[in-house]
This record gives sequence, structure tokens and C-alpha cells, in this order.
Amino acid sequence: MAEVFLPPGVRYECVQCGECCRALEVWLTDAEAERLRQAQWPPEVGSPANLTRKLRGRGPHRWRLRPLPIGACRFLTTDNLCLVHQRLGYAAKPFAGRLFPFSFVLTPVGTFVGVRFECPSVVRGVGRPLDELRPHIRRLLDEYVRTYSPPREGPRVRFFGRYELSWRDILRLEDQLLAFLNDRDLTVREGLLAGLRLVRRFASEALRGGEGRRIGVDPGEALAQSETPEATATERVLARLLAASYAGATPHAYREWPFLRRMGWRLRGPARRLAIAVGLGAVSLPRLGRRVLLKEIREVAVGKLGPDSEAMLRRYYVAKVASQGFFGLGCFGRSFAEGFDALAASYWVVMWLARASAVAHGRIEPKADDLEYAIRTLDHSYNHLPEFRGARERVRSALFWNWWTSEKLLSEGD
Repeated sequence: MAEVFLPPGVRYECVQCGECCRALEVWLTDAEAERLRQAQWPPEVGSPANLTRKLRGRGPHRWRLRPLPIGACRFLTTDNLCLVHQRLGYAAKPFAGRLFPFSFVLTPVGTFVGVRFECPSVVRGVGRPLDELRPHIRRLLDEYVRTYSPPREGPRVRFFGRYELSWRDILRLEDQLLAFLNDRDLTVREGLLAGLRLVRRFASEALRGGEGRRIGVDPGEALAQSETPEATATERVLARLLAASYAGATPHAYREWPFLRRMGWRLRGPARRLAIAVGLGAVSLPRLGRRVLLKEIREVAVGKLGPDSEAMLRRYYVAKVASQGFFGLGCFGRSFAEGFDALAASYWVVMWLARASAVAHGRIEPKADDLEYAIRTLDHSYNHLPEFRGARERVRSALFWNWWTSEKLLSEGD
């Protein structure tokens, strides 16, 4: 039986908030789709013919559960419970709904469990430690492997360019990255910066043919490197474009909208990204109650984060690294170095979103609620945003973005 690795420090308990049922796109197998169509449902759920939509090229997932145009699952009741669960039992729920908030990355050394931080319970650290849920997670994994024949990572990991590492070496490198992130003498930003410099140093040695050498630094040595120059104007525009991508994920209910509304969304998208890139005008961001003036975001000062905010950030980035959720099959086929660079760059996006939330709520500096909003928004897009797997993102990264940009942004402080 393969070993199952759980991300440290994560807690989870369903608090029946219904957020996952408003944000999750549910894919179905033939058997799941047929079971839902054959059951008797109240009129507000819709006719059996309109419950699902056929997909192409999804392997075992051949159907999609059609949400309501507002984004909520049509089986979500007014008290945030699942109608399928109520009428047919827990086992009859689609596997995607039972799996949330967990995900799995299968490797030669074992299965790594990821957790989606778009779940309020997870991001707040509410509930039981994951180790107490291990039997339940194991049952989900067994069903996942048995039913869906998921892809598995190969014996070697693409680290940088064509250079590959064994899983043993990857886990050793991750141990040091996690040590940086768990070091309470460092802020999360400093831990990410030290990790980024370690990964860059490792890649540089590999390119020079020194892959046989032991590469490692302590955080003090990594952070004491020569002063990093400030980000250029172009790099700041690219950083804001990255924030626009994270904050502009197409809602999963998009295909259920009327034609004119879909066209309006598509036409407003480029204008919205341009406004965020130049930092002028006002935009609407997901789940914020009002439009936000972009110039006000720049005026929000972020000093030392409070302990609750720092703990949320630390929990998030530790879980991402420990679950292999930032490279390979867990993240659109990115190499390890490319993936960690993107993960480090996302810290700047988190702080931008937190400042935007503070502006929307009339605060002069971000509080824990703003960091929670930022992490949930970021992670939803991290898991679902189509642009991350597209050619446009790869071209943009190749032409304009590199880890020097990420290091500059991290070096500037919170």
C-alpha cells in the first residue's frame, strides 16, 4: 500500500457554508450522470435533460453538472445542504463533491494530498487535523484510483529546462524550502525569498555541470546575498497583469449565461486587465461589495502583518510545497523551478488582493479578513484558471517574466 503524505498544519471540518457548492465545477462519469437523471427531483432543480452537459476528451469524466446561472449547484438547498445527499445518501453524491477540498498527486514514492484553500474552513485552520481524517482520505484515494485511473508522475522530475532530478533529491530540496517557510524567525515573504534564491542557485549549478554537488544554504546566507535592484516599470505592469489573471478567472457558470452576457464578459475582460495593469480606473473584483479604485490600492500601506494573517500565509505556502501542488501534473506541467517561481510571485498577488479588499471595506491597512479573501481568491484561480495551461501564459513567461522579477518583488517587502 503506497504511503500517503498529508500537508502539515492543515485542519478541515465541513462547516456547511456552501461556498464549495457555489464555486466548484462538477465533472461526472456516465454512471453518476445517469443516476442523477433517473432520480426524482423538485421542479426548481430542473428537468433531467438539463441537469448535465456532455463533454469531449475528459477521459472518465464525460459529463458536467450544469450549475445555475448564478453559479450555485442546482442541488444546493437554502440551508446550504446537498439535496442529493439528503435524498439518495452520501455515497450517491458525485465524487467531485465528496472529494472537495482534497486533491491527489500520485508519485513513485507515494501519494501527496493537496487541500484547496478556497474552502473557508481550510484557510482559517478550523476543524480537525488532517491526520485524524486519514481513514476518510484513504477511502477517497482508493475510489479515485479504482474509478478514474489517474495519471502518475514519472520516476524523475523535470527541474529546470531539460535537467531532471530524482524524487529523492526533490524531497530533500523541499525539506529545505519547508524549513525556510516554517522558520518563525522569518516572515513568510522572507522564507519564500530564501527558497527562491536556493532554487535559483541549484539551477545555476546544474547548468554549469555541477549537478553532482550538494547545494544548500541556511536562510541567513540566502537573505544576505547582494542587494536586489528595484523592479522596473515593465515588471510592475507584468505583476499587476498577473494579479488581473488571478482575480479574473472566468466563472464556471459562464456557459449557462445568456449570449449577450457572455459577450459582455469577454469584451470587458481586456479593458479590465489593462486598467489593472496601468493602475488607473475602477474595477469589480470577485466577492467584493463595490468597485475598487485602483489608485487607492497603491495607497494602502502594509506594515508588519498580524499573527493571524502571517499564520494563514504560512499554512498556505507550506501546504502548497508539501503537497507537490506547484509543478508537474499538479500544476499544468510546469517544471519544479518554474513552478516555485510562480508560487513565490503569487505572494505579491496575495498582498495586492488583500489591499484591494481593505479598500473595499474602508480600511487603511489589510486585516486577517483581507488576507483570507486574498488567499481564497488566489487559490481558486490557481486550481481552475485556464490561462495557466495556455500558450499565452507560456509566451508571456518566456518573453517577460523570470525569477529575477519575482525576487525583486519579494525583496521590496510586504
